[in-house]
Amino acid sequence: VGVWVGNLDHQATKGVTGATGPARKRPYLQRPSHGLQMAMDPRIPDNHEAFQFQMANLPEHSMVDWYVDGKLAATTPTRNCLWPLSRGGHRVMARIWAPGVASPEETTRVNFLVK
Repeated sequence: VGVWVGNLDHQATKGVTGATGPARKRPYLQRPSHGLQMAMDPRIPDNHEAFQFQMANLPEHSMVDWYVDGKLAATTPTRNCLWPLSRGGHRVMARIWAPGVASPEETTRVNFLVK
């Protein structure tokens, strides 16, 4: 991506060889955190218990494929995904499909436990 940088009055820039700015931050999973341990509530029916996965730094207008234990669990247009709780050890990761990008970006895998 190239960006033109110049003076607003259209005068020549002297001694300027480039420009710097903030780099795009890489998307990552905010929730769950690695090693998170959750417990299902015996007072709530199992099919009513869920956990919200959440991502940070999601590029605008992206689609997210959420994978739990290597299987596609959901596809969302937002940084959140409500996942029905299931007992056991799990691993979650996400593939981000940004507009205009041919291949997805993957987050690191996060391990968590539901008791």
